Amino acid sequence: MPVTWATYFFDAATNDRSSAGVHTTQVFLHALASLFCFLALRRGTGSTFTSAWVAGVFALHPLQVESVAWASERKGVVAGTFWMLSFWLHAGPPSRVRRFGVPLAVCAALGAKPISVTLPLVLLLWDAWPLGRMQDPAGRFAGAAVWRCVREKLPLLAAVVGLAVLTVMAQRDVGATASLDELSLGSRLANAPLAYVGYLGAFFWPRDLAVFYPHPVVLSAWAVGGALALLLAVTGFVVWQWRRAWWAMGWCWFLGALVPMLGIVQVGGQARADRYAYVTIVGLAIALGFGVRDRVRGPTLRAAAATLAVLTLVASAVETRRQLAYWVDGVTLFSRALEVVGPDALIHQHLGASLLQRGAVPAGRAHLEKAHELRPQVNVANNLAWSYATDPVDARVRPGRALLLARFAVQRQPEDPTVWDTFAAAQAAGGFFPRAIDSQRRALSLLPAHASEALRAGLAGRLALYERGERFRAPPAPDASGARNP
Repeated sequence: MPVTWATYFFDAATNDRSSAGVHTTQVFLHALASLFCFLALRRGTGSTFTSAWVAGVFALHPLQVESVAWASERKGVVAGTFWMLSFWLHAGPPSRVRRFGVPLAVCAALGAKPISVTLPLVLLLWDAWPLGRMQDPAGRFAGAAVWRCVREKLPLLAAVVGLAVLTVMAQRDVGATASLDELSLGSRLANAPLAYVGYLGAFFWPRDLAVFYPHPVVLSAWAVGGALALLLAVTGFVVWQWRRAWWAMGWCWFLGALVPMLGIVQVGGQARADRYAYVTIVGLAIALGFGVRDRVRGPTLRAAAATLAVLTLVASAVETRRQLAYWVDGVTLFSRALEVVGPDALIHQHLGASLLQRGAVPAGRAHLEKAHELRPQVNVANNLAWSYATDPVDARVRPGRALLLARFAVQRQPEDPTVWDTFAAAQAAGGFFPRAIDSQRRALSLLPAHASEALRAGLAGRLALYERGERFRAPPAPDASGARNP
């Protein structure tokens, strides 16, 4: 994601790397994307008010909070900015700016976030409506015009295919893609209609939003069938109203842009995510906004529709402000997710790590124990073992529990120096200093050549403690994290 990294380098070069500077850039990019959204729609449709409403929905909808407030999701905001820029340039008259600007904007979007692979196809929808470049003067689709538009996108599609292959390979190499043993193909396909309906529901009623939505333990056939029926019903309505092309354009934008995020190639453990809706909700807003505009006749109805449009934006802004309050810190964010989603291993894991970092040790351990109970994982076991073994206050730690958890982590990740460091701390807490010395030396030997001097010195310092027959006690939070690798 070189384009996204370039924006982080810009932050580092222009401010003191404070969170305020990072978030200022994030908000600026989102505002710029919203402006390009408005300019593109106004240039393509000629409608100022409806274009402003669609851009306002894009700017203010609560679903956008995750993309804008979460600094690590910068890639989505950068990609969205170039999405909207490409639409604005593509709607312009034939010129060198359009000829070279559109491919550059598309490549920049691809270089910001790989899920921009659907952008060339959405640009084809843009050609069909509102630009009308696929129709003859009578308004009928013409084969030559359609082929001209497709041929124009072929170089972009070639770039998309290459990037898609590289992305899947990269995600697989770092272990981010789930195997079919973890999540079957049938479960992934069944989740797709549920995810679509989840995004639709969150668009029209964005109340119970969370940072993580896990896959359901049991997929209900009735739920999957109902979701499919709803999607088919809306698609049937769009086909029936095919002459009103904004319905088809907006609905196909929504359906098509979400395809890479449906989990057929599963990256991460989420069933869906608010950040995936960043540019996709524009399609729904286009269908809704221009659909209402087409039906409203007469000054009274137009005034009522305009008032309702403004009120929806005000309501979105109010709900967005409320949603932003959950992104103040990890404890607040994951506590809210726990309220919305219910017990989930990943949410308990992150909430426990956040509580440990805050210094709330008993509460943090309780959530990590719950996460380990729901789904045993190396990170959770390592965090818990470290917390028990290095308790800065209680010298009578739980060495038995610490050793059990640390051994679990070492057995599953034997080439990780961090888990050996934890194992050594647990052995020292139990008084097994010769074993702790051996484990700590193993941790030092596994450190990569590029490991920082501070990390190497920390491990060496703990080795010296064990050689003197002393256990390691972690400094109390917030001076040092109570979690190893949250």
